[in-house]
Amino acid sequence: MAPRSHRPARFPDSVRRFVVDDRSVPQAEIDGDRGVIEANAERLLRLLLTLPGRRDDALAIVNGFFGDRLADQGSTLAVPMTLRSRTHALALDRDGLAEGLPQATGRICVVVHGLMANESVWGFPGDHDTTYGSLLARDHGVTPVYLRYNTGRHISINGRELAGLLHRLVTAWPVPVHDISLIGHSMGGLVIRSARHYASATRPWLDAIRLRRSWSSLSQSAPRCGHASLSEVTDDLAAS
Repeated sequence: MAPRSHRPARFPDSVRRFVVDDRSVPQAEIDGDRGVIEANAERLLRLLLTLPGRRDDALAIVNGFFGDRLADQGSTLAVPMTLRSRTHALALDRDGLAEGLPQATGRICVVVHGLMANESVWGFPGDHDTTYGSLLARDHGVTPVYLRYNTGRHISINGRELAGLLHRLVTAWPVPVHDISLIGHSMGGLVIRSARHYASATRPWLDAIRLRRSWSSLSQSAPRCGHASLSEVTDDLAAS
């Protein structure tokens, strides 16, 4: 079972034309004018914002298209990598985590979205109070933490940064850490794999996750090595 599937948005024709037309811009023209990237990103964002109440989702899509270049240029449109509660970015110090996650347990569950998405993908349409994270917290006593990141950047860059954030998260966690579960959807699973690669033996979160082996890239049928269905992940949580 994968995270919820949004019903395909009915994008205006202008958005669909933009996506097709932008791919025809010569690479030399893009490389020669750094302003073209941000101008096109802003143009796409304006078109996507014709869908009311979806600014964060629109930014996620823009970053999926242009995120690497926006980050290189220091654009304010580039989505920074943050670890979040359901409502806001977390300050990665002991006081900030205690305030942001007052019900924190010793079992951390970090969920990582896929391409052109954000943490809203872990929710359920029509039920704003329930997410996959909240269900895991209810059933297995974990504390869910949601990653938001720029999916247009290279997986290795995101993986390296995530490794550093997880180190800071575990070091500042307000209660003793028993174990960590990392659950990734689609690209999120690759980012998790990359983070493990970049983590050194001195990073305490890596030792914690090795006790669990429940990191996963969610898929519909989980036919390949390294992938698992949500039911398999919850079975692993229940067994630990």
